Amino acid sequence: MKLVFPTELRELAVNDFYNEIQNDKTHIIGFNGFDNYSSWLSHMRSRLSGIHLPEYMVRESDYLCFEKEKLIGVFSLKHTLNAYLFQFGGHVGYAVRPSERGKGYATKILSLGLMEAEKLGIAKVLAVCSKQNLSSARVIVKNGGVLENEIWDPEEKEMIQRYWIAVK
Repeated sequence: MKLVFPTELRELAVNDFYNEIQNDKTHIIGFNGFDNYSSWLSHMRSRLSGIHLPEYMVRESDYLCFEKEKLIGVFSLKHTLNAYLFQFGGHVGYAVRPSERGKGYATKILSLGLMEAEKLGIAKVLAVCSKQNLSSARVIVKNGGVLENEIWDPEEKEMIQRYWIAVK
C-alpha cells in the first residue's frame, strides 16, 4: 500500500471512490460538497500549503491510499492542532471505501500515516473517534493508541474518545 498526494491524474480513481462512499450514504470528512474534482483538488492543495485557509483550519496533508492501482482509502494529517482539533478533531483522519472495509486496510493506512507524522516531527499524534465507532477505536489501539479520556462533542452530539499515539 502507498500514500500519494492527489493530482490531476487521480481524478477517475477519486471520483470512483467518492461515488462508492455516496452510494453507501457514508459521511467522509474532506468530501463535503464534493462535486467538482478541480475545485476539490485546489482545496486539498490549499490545505497542504496553508495558504488562504479560513482561520479555523490548519495546515494539513491529504493522501490517497492505493493498493496496486485501486484507491482503497484516504488519510489526512493535520500539522498542528488548534483548540477545536485538540478537543474533538485530532491530528489524523482516515477512511476506507465500503467495499474494502474489514480487511485490515484502515490499520495499515494509519500506520503509514504515522510515518508521515514522524517525518513532520510530530512526536505524539492525537487520534479521536466516536465512542460508537468500535472499528476505528480498534485501529487506533492496534497502532499504539492509549485512551486519554472521553468527552462530549456538543456539535456532533456524541461522545468522543481521545487517544494519543507515540510516534517512533
